[in-house]
Amino acid sequence: AREYPLGDDHAGPDDSSAGEALGRARDKAGETATQAQGKAGDLAGRAQDKAEDLGSRTRDGASRLGNQARQQASRAGGGFQRMLNENPLAVGALAVGTGAAIGLAIPETSKEHEVMGEARDTVVEKAQEKAQDAQQRVQRVAEEAQGAAQQEAGNQGLTNQ
Repeated sequence: AREYPLGDDHAGPDDSSAGEALGRARDKAGETATQAQGKAGDLAGRAQDKAEDLGSRTRDGASRLGNQARQQASRAGGGFQRMLNENPLAVGALAVGTGAAIGLAIPETSKEHEVMGEARDTVVEKAQEKAQDAQQRVQRVAEEAQGAAQQEAGNQGLTNQ
């Protein structure tokens, strides 16, 4: 087997062309790596821009939703306040009825049954009757008030009748 000494002074004819090919391959690999690095940087930049845009749109949307929720809560509070001012009896009857319904929905305890027994049942029945009577009276008054208001609005020419 033939031995070739290492180093540039001892390179044979095939060694120089192999070295040139190796240099060209190394240059090409470097160019490809540089191009890939540039493309990766561009992609990362675009991804960051899109993420920032998405984050901005998400913050804007959340802010709009928060504003809308505050406005609706304000309107609902105003509506309840208006109803309370215009129909205090109806609101009171509703509160009494709701309280009675909650109280009746809670099952009696064994101690309550032992102490109150039939007296509790009688009280519950009377409370239900009173709540129904109050609700009917409030409903009747509200209907009469609405009818009177509509009639007066008609008398004043405020309706299309």
